[in-house]
Amino acid sequence: GGFFMWVQLQRELDKEAMFDLMMKFKVLFLPGEFTFPSEKASFSLRISYNVEDLTILHEGIKRLGLLLRSSTV
Repeated sequence: GGFFMWVQLQRELDKEAMFDLMMKFKVLFLPGEFTFPSEKASFSLRISYNVEDLTILHEGIKRLGLLLRSSTV
């Protein structure tokens, strides 16, 4: 099994620009609008995870934070 969490952002995501950043930081997430029928979903993302080693989870969260901070989109 696995887990997921929703993250609410303060701005809308530019999916094309975010894809390039995801490849750079080697982290993937699903933009919320692909899973919600509402406009507010464009300000969210879904993170799925399933790890036995918490250091891997911490590294993924760190990379996601770096990705979002470096984003100008």
